[in-house]
Amino acid sequence: MLPVTSLGAAMGEYDPAPRPKQDLEQLVSAVEKLP
Repeated sequence: MLPVTSLGAAMGEYDPAPRPKQDLEQLVSAVEKLP
């Protein structure tokens, strides 16, 4: 699993502020769906 920073960078929406766990899970799910 990539670090959270890499996940955010991959989405082009990295936010240095802490995100709720649910938001993080949605971000991870979106990244996992990428080709």
